[in-house]
Amino acid sequence: MGERNAVRRIVRLWEALFVVATSVGAISCARTALVNRGFDIECGATPCEWTVVEGEVSIGPSWHPNDTGAVLSGSRRAVISQRLAPFKLSGREVQIQAAVVVDPGVTVRFEIEWYSNSDGSSAIWQSDDITYWQRGPVSLGVRAVSTDESKAHRLNKLVSSPTVTATGLELRIVKEGAGRAIVDEISLRELYAWSEGI
Repeated sequence: MGERNAVRRIVRLWEALFVVATSVGAISCARTALVNRGFDIECGATPCEWTVVEGEVSIGPSWHPNDTGAVLSGSRRAVISQRLAPFKLSGREVQIQAAVVVDPGVTVRFEIEWYSNSDGSSAIWQSDDITYWQRGPVSLGVRAVSTDESKAHRLNKLVSSPTVTATGLELRIVKEGAGRAIVDEISLRELYAWSEGI
C-alpha cells in the first residue's frame, strides 16, 4: 500500500513538472514567436512575413498536397528571412526546430543574427512612431546550424545568443547547392527554464 502511494506521488510530481514545463515553454515561445511559421499564409507567390533575400523561393506542398511549406529551389543559393524584435531574453539558449527535406547535394543553414539596442541597453522600447529596426540596432554576430540530411527529418538544435542583452534577431534560412529544400513548421523557443533546472 505504501509503495503504491509513493508511485502515485511520483506520477503526480511528473505530471506537475510536465504542466509547468509546457506552460513555461508556451510563455517563452511567445517571446520569440515566429509569424507564419508553417508558411500557410501566402502573399503573392511568397510566404507572408518572410522576406525573400535572394534566389527562388515559393510556397508549395511539403509532406502532402494540403500542407504547404517554403520551397527554396533553383541552381543557386536561396535565402528567406524574418526579423523579431523587441524581446528580452532570460537566458542564452534558444531551441530551433523545423521539418526539413533537401535534395541530395543541397545544404540548408539556419542563421540567427543577434542584435542589441544601439545604446547597449536591454530596454524594450515602446513607440508607435519608430520601429526597433529604424533605431539602428547593433549586430552582435551570427550563430548558425545546418543540415544536409536528404531524407525528411525534424531539425532540433540549440543555438546560443552571444549575450542575454540581445533584444532582436533575424532568422535566415539559407539553401546552398543546386536543387530543392523544403522547410515547414519552424519554431524558436527560449530554453531559459530548462537551463535553470525547472
